[in-house]
Amino acid sequence: MDRKELLGDVERVVIKVGTSSITMGGSVPSSDFMDGVARQISNLKGQGKEVLIVSSGAIGIGLKAMNARPKPNEVPIKQAAASVGQGILMQKWNDAFQRYGLNVAQILITMDDYSDRDTVLNLNNTISTLLKYGVIPIFNENDAISVKEIGAVFGDNDTLSAVIASRADADLLVILSDVAGLYDGNPKDNPDAKLISVVDGLSEDIIKVAGGPGTKMGTGGMRTKLNAAKICNDAGCRMIIASSAEPDIILRTVGGEDIGTVFLSDNVISKKRRWIKAACPNGSLFVDDGAGKAILAHRSLLPVGVKYATGTFEAGAIVDIVCGGNIIARGVVDYGSEEIMLQHRWMMAHRQRLAGRFPRLRPMLEHLSQLSTRAFAVAALEEWAVLWCATAYVLVQGPWATAVWVALFMAFSIHLVIHVLQAVAVRGYVPGLVSSLLLAPYVWYGVWSIGLVMSVVEMVLLSVAGLLVAGANLWLSHWLGIRL
Repeated sequence: MDRKELLGDVERVVIKVGTSSITMGGSVPSSDFMDGVARQISNLKGQGKEVLIVSSGAIGIGLKAMNARPKPNEVPIKQAAASVGQGILMQKWNDAFQRYGLNVAQILITMDDYSDRDTVLNLNNTISTLLKYGVIPIFNENDAISVKEIGAVFGDNDTLSAVIASRADADLLVILSDVAGLYDGNPKDNPDAKLISVVDGLSEDIIKVAGGPGTKMGTGGMRTKLNAAKICNDAGCRMIIASSAEPDIILRTVGGEDIGTVFLSDNVISKKRRWIKAACPNGSLFVDDGAGKAILAHRSLLPVGVKYATGTFEAGAIVDIVCGGNIIARGVVDYGSEEIMLQHRWMMAHRQRLAGRFPRLRPMLEHLSQLSTRAFAVAALEEWAVLWCATAYVLVQGPWATAVWVALFMAFSIHLVIHVLQAVAVRGYVPGLVSSLLLAPYVWYGVWSIGLVMSVVEMVLLSVAGLLVAGANLWLSHWLGIRL
């Protein structure tokens, strides 16, 4: 597809500007470069497009202003430099955009902020309001108070720019870098490396092309840009990597010129799912194999399947779900970590009490919950099928059929109640004595013969219930003189 045709419907654009681009390879902000960015964005706004900026550079600029040279893992100096450099950076951006009559807004965010549901919803409102009033939002990581984003290197605004593009429902993310795009090899080591113009799907071969961090002043390598492409792919947002050294690079990329590398998007998931995938988990839930299979089959996670939790989190937090040592899913919890562990300890104590009361029950206790649930489901299907047959019979026959139908209905209801009580007894929601009575047949006769035993017990109940109901029905009909 032609690049102009591909980008013809772009209305909202996110521009990510890296540290090496802002400083033009030096150590101080380049006024000429920042003025050029402001001019091009002013032109885009004149075309009716909305533009957001993600700007790096605060730490590098702050270190230069403080004349500081931190050690590789010396986080406090980098945090102090971020607080100094952010003020200088925003002043430069404000001066550049004021020349074109545009206002800018500073939004500092961390992954912890983004992981909070209320905060991220408020972020949506802020972005929408700023764009409504024609303001250019400028995002950066709040490195002055965050440690996760700095780590052993500076920060990863490639990922942040993709998260902002996803959150803002942008049509296009343009990452300006010190490289012209994605090559099939490292152009610094291999002069024959060729630029890849279009990437349609992030295959393993494409991912292998990525290397480590780029320049000394920044942290964004090609690998972080490919991670950004994954986030954009989920949001239905196209992404372009291009060299900031090219003249009018923003206008040319947005305008559809065949420059840099464009990453296509063919997979859109809901905004909430995108938020869950991109957010930072607050803890982990470790589940058993049965619960793991249920989750992979897109069914809900029940408390009985949780083995234990790690981390401290409240209800509504995002957690990883771990089964067999592997992260199989990520989701939002309805209970906090303390409640989950309290329920887990209570459940284990209940199972130990059952095992102590019935030694023969101990080997099958782990599987009894699933067994009783399946038995209940099968019984429900079988009995309702018979009940519908009986209903059809009633429609054809007379008053005796009505009495039999009522008897069947009462008997089947008793059958279902028994299975429900057995299921909740195993999960620990029934007092000890009642639980013992409900589970006693499993101990006396074993799992394989329980069907026969329960059938005999239920047949007695069915017979008694049927005779009582049928007799009462006929007596009532005779006494009232009514023909049913």
